Amino acid sequence: IFGARLCDAAGLLALDRAFSGEYSDPYYNERRKNSVIIALYCPEPHPACFCEGVRKLLTEPKGADVLLYPLPDGFFVEGLCDKGNEIIHAGKRLFKNPDPGHEEKRREMIKSAVNAQSCEVDFSLLPEKFKEVPGSSPFWNEAAKGCISCGICSFVCPACQCFSVQDISDGIHGERVRCWASCQDCQFGKMAGGIDPRPEKGERNYHRLAHKFADAPKRNDMIFCTGCGRCIRHCPSHHDVLETLNRSLEYRPGGSSAESCGVPAKAGSHRWSGVGVIVLDMVLLPLASPSRPQSTFSCERRSITPLICTAHPPGAAGLLADPRELGRAAGRDRV
Repeated sequence: IFGARLCDAAGLLALDRAFSGEYSDPYYNERRKNSVIIALYCPEPHPACFCEGVRKLLTEPKGADVLLYPLPDGFFVEGLCDKGNEIIHAGKRLFKNPDPGHEEKRREMIKSAVNAQSCEVDFSLLPEKFKEVPGSSPFWNEAAKGCISCGICSFVCPACQCFSVQDISDGIHGERVRCWASCQDCQFGKMAGGIDPRPEKGERNYHRLAHKFADAPKRNDMIFCTGCGRCIRHCPSHHDVLETLNRSLEYRPGGSSAESCGVPAKAGSHRWSGVGVIVLDMVLLPLASPSRPQSTFSCERRSITPLICTAHPPGAAGLLADPRELGRAAGRDRV
């Protein structure tokens, strides 16, 4: 996978915990083992992004094998793990040594990206807060006002992994398949006999956030959120997850009314873009919107800037004229 953002790469670490833990998924693990992740650093994060606040991805990148920092005259390349360093070493003839100023430009880029983000949520307080304010609390019904249970927050999330199992038949042949699902769907938790443990939107909203910020850290030693901000940008009801989390921390059961807590972000918020997104196999496909009536991506080949590389630890050298050479050096036919 070439050009993944750090939030997407970190999302794979969450999927690893979910599908490689007590109940190992052989299909996922086989594809994961045969994958190489080459990520692209974000020099100008979107206003809705909070990856540094929740996972320190801008200063401590993780999840990718190789990371590219875009510079004016090329890309500063860093190996983040043994697999990444092996790829760089295998293609060392493709790179050239970085100049003394390249490392300084990389440091300036990181500092600028960190300063561009703001996140005031203390995530360490959330596990206890979710115990104090359970799903039955009136706070969550208030927080979920306006939610249409579309599930876009799950479908654009790189760390969500819920699925359902369906039997598909043409009358003669049948196939059992897994389908992507969202816990925000009103049918998601319904069981035989029509029993639904989470019939209200507020309960489903609580369940999703409690899983990410309280249950996942306890079970997997990791918050199942990468701070990509897509759930904020693409929610048709303009909900802001950071606003909801902050108000949950401020909420006092039995004290002040829930009326002032958990209200969705207003339309026109700087965090909300109004452009719908579908995530399909790690490819983002923007939908049409009033401001972008024909929002599409083309796959045409364009001129490629040479890459400047240093391994971690440093050592690789050479000139890379085509980023796809990294995949070929790793023994992959496709990147």
